Amino acid sequence: MAINTRSEPNLNTISDLQNRSFDGEFDVAVVEMLTYNPLSDTLERVTDIQGNASYLISYNAAKEAVYVDTIISGVTYRQTFTRGDMVIDSTLPISAVEII
Repeated sequence: MAINTRSEPNLNTISDLQNRSFDGEFDVAVVEMLTYNPLSDTLERVTDIQGNASYLISYNAAKEAVYVDTIISGVTYRQTFTRGDMVIDSTLPISAVEII
């Protein structure tokens, strides 16, 4: 793959940047998809966060939702709903299938 280089530091136009990411061997533009992770305040490769999400909904005795846990690739993200009774009486697991 040929790499374009320029001696002028301020000539990074959109076209220049796109041309630098072109792979002539495979005849494709090469880019990498990134996503922002607000928990870690970082950019991550999409493959780092892929996976089927599972959900666990926890209810109190009045059958009010107290927590919703989202589990993605082994990491649990919890949404808490403030209730008068925060004691968990039952849970409902839900699995989702990711379609790409």
